[in-house]
Amino acid sequence: MTKKFFLTLVVALLTLGGNIKAETVEEDFDFSVTCNDGNWADSGVSQYCNLKGTKNSSSLGPVLNNSTMRIYGDCTLTFTVKNEGWTLKSITFAGVSNPTLTASEGTMTDNVWTGNTATVTFTNTGTKQVKPTGIHVVYDKPASVKEVNEDWDLSGTVGQAQPSWAAVNPAISQYVNVVGAQGSGSQDPSLGSTRLRLFSGNTLTISVKEATTSIKSLAFTFYSPNHTPKDATEWTVSAGTFDYENGTWSAGDADVKEIIITNKKGSQLSFTAVKAVYTAAGGDDANVAKPTFSPIGKPVGKDISSSDIVNDEQTIELSAAEGCSIYYTLDGTEPTTESTLYTEPIVIKNSCTISAIAVKGEKQSDVVAYRYFIHKHDADAFYYESFDGTAYWGGNDGDFNPNMQYSSSTLILDNGEATYNGCVAVEQAIYLNNGTFQTPTFAQPVKQGTLTFRVAGRTTGNTTVNVTASAGTLSLQSVTAKAAQWTDYTIIVSDMPAGAYLQFDGTGFLDEIKLVSTADVEKPKVTIGETGYATFCYGEPVLFPEDVKVYAAYIMKDGYVKLEEVVNKDVPVNTGVIIVAAPGEYELDYTGEITSATTEIMKLNDLKAATEDVTTLGIYVMAEVDGKVGFHPMESGKLEAGKAYLEASDVEEVIPAGARFIAIEGTDLPTGISETMSSELKSQNYFDLQGRRVAQPAKGLYIVGGKKVVK
Repeated sequence: MTKKFFLTLVVALLTLGGNIKAETVEEDFDFSVTCNDGNWADSGVSQYCNLKGTKNSSSLGPVLNNSTMRIYGDCTLTFTVKNEGWTLKSITFAGVSNPTLTASEGTMTDNVWTGNTATVTFTNTGTKQVKPTGIHVVYDKPASVKEVNEDWDLSGTVGQAQPSWAAVNPAISQYVNVVGAQGSGSQDPSLGSTRLRLFSGNTLTISVKEATTSIKSLAFTFYSPNHTPKDATEWTVSAGTFDYENGTWSAGDADVKEIIITNKKGSQLSFTAVKAVYTAAGGDDANVAKPTFSPIGKPVGKDISSSDIVNDEQTIELSAAEGCSIYYTLDGTEPTTESTLYTEPIVIKNSCTISAIAVKGEKQSDVVAYRYFIHKHDADAFYYESFDGTAYWGGNDGDFNPNMQYSSSTLILDNGEATYNGCVAVEQAIYLNNGTFQTPTFAQPVKQGTLTFRVAGRTTGNTTVNVTASAGTLSLQSVTAKAAQWTDYTIIVSDMPAGAYLQFDGTGFLDEIKLVSTADVEKPKVTIGETGYATFCYGEPVLFPEDVKVYAAYIMKDGYVKLEEVVNKDVPVNTGVIIVAAPGEYELDYTGEITSATTEIMKLNDLKAATEDVTTLGIYVMAEVDGKVGFHPMESGKLEAGKAYLEASDVEEVIPAGARFIAIEGTDLPTGISETMSSELKSQNYFDLQGRRVAQPAKGLYIVGGKKVVK
């Protein structure tokens, strides 16, 4: 702790009459970022805690990828608080099916850790990976300071002649003054139309209004890529650090009272929003902390996975700071002091959203809400969907009701974002009404499976419901929805690939859709030879393991092939890529979602996928020549399916005529030979690599005219 921060803390404590009682702070970790290096301190996963993963004897370290955390066998995950004086009180791992985590200290029970320490390490003692879908952490921090979150108000208008915005009405900020200066620029900064502009050479000074306040972090939303700083040559800060990739500033452990930002770019930099975090004096004016939940559900707005769904009723316990009362609702509405008072654990038997507030005197906390999903179905279901009219999700065990009412309410589904076109019944089913219901796409293929579901017609007569699959084979394509009567159907599903979906069309009630895979799915494998390079394509979207690098490729006009890394390692269906790893065999996973970053990279990709054997001579294939890896024209034989290649017509547009080998560009990659065999070289003598003249050279590597060439 620095002397400056220590003195500030002492002053705050004296001001508050020595009130040093700790207060509770909690957070849900953000799994939307991607981290594969094991050290996630600056990743944005957590605001209050640093994370570090180690792989120990495992071949793969813990990873955070595609909104899923994976902790492989014998891997460790260490939580360490960022702020001095804070302690970890509880850590809840949600959605864990393999509860094999042990803690270095404290107590671990049913995926919930409790303790009182600044750091704790968890080890996966099992052989299977642990994949939490969420992590909720509760901390204790000194009550002498409180954390304040604020969105700057940029709706005011300030002319260029008035760069000091401390008294703007409405004020930009409650906690800091914002002052712009012309600096070396030709005009002053301006604020107008909810956009703050810094012209070339301008400075922006942000300073606290109260001595007991510190600036902890700022997150900028920039107007456009052209108005976004790229590096320190375009934007500097006088204190703390700025993350140019994410547009965020952090004070770190420093007690920052003032920041001066300078635009060093040759044009303006402007932003439309700022999210700020400050620490300010606490005590009696401190906000009431939100209630805590055990077990933790799914935060509202977050996608769910199958591990979030349970088959049995759940008991939810709520807690709050001493002296606080808790009020809650079960229907997703915002609770008030008129809502149900919490006096005992809540037992839920159907899916619902629990929303709660803590109240102390005249003050109340922010609302905290979690969703819980309960479905009474077989645990072996590959996919399951049922409809409940009150919340539009949940189990269904009621009888057919011919007097159902219909509504066009938004449908919320338990297995992700399915689509429908028609009406939703307020009781126990979805009514197609000459519309369509489409399941989400399946992340894994179904070699062989059974599809079961229920249909019923209205009292007016029988109708037909058609069932189709976007790919694969179904043993039955249409069923009868009998008037005022539920009928259960079973259809055999075969050869349905990953990324496929089911669709129901017609008129009638539909419910209890269940797909069970009855055949084991064999995961694809790829072998990388001694060169450490291979090309690859596959008929399903796949996810490569951590120790394999994946690249798209495009042909540069200087005659080289440039590689662009696919960081998330997710590859779309039938897409050619280059893979680089130590020689050996690697098992791939199926992935149901391709990231937007991958999609952007693939727009430039020149590699073609060999979905079947290729015997065409007009292609370039990857090969090793004289220890160098690159592409050369295929003149005989065939390229097997599952590989990738470059079309000769594409290559010949960007390389010199007669080139026989296309090099891979990059300082950390092997480089091939790109010498062109000109007519002048062809007329000269050929020598092998030992210096011997070759009268009738076959295909291979030679020295001609003092240069290495490929014939």
